[in-house]
Amino acid sequence: IAYKDKTALGCGALRPLDDTTCEIKRMYVRIKRLGIGHKILKALESKAIMLGYRQVFLETGIQNHETIQFYLTRGYKIRDNYGKYANRPECLCFEKTLVPDPSIFTLLPLNSPQKIG
Repeated sequence: IAYKDKTALGCGALRPLDDTTCEIKRMYVRIKRLGIGHKILKALESKAIMLGYRQVFLETGIQNHETIQFYLTRGYKIRDNYGKYANRPECLCFEKTLVPDPSIFTLLPLNSPQKIG
């Protein structure tokens, strides 16, 4: 959870899919265009790498054009719908191969709620 002055501004979580792949769940930002979503996404990717995952999947609705662009500009590729999203045309799924980068481990502490600002 990302906080500013005790107010939650955004959140996200990881869910294991298998030994090498996890899913980003419940990614949400209350106020857009402040970089909060980018910081949450980088923190989730960093945590996934630390946990040994090499790939991350996620899903959003096809009507979420801004969200789709957000993920595409951050290296996510559209993939076939997986799991419970298979055969659901209202869903759009993404994947990204995770590459360890030492600089991303210093963005945010990962074991406690995050304070932004």
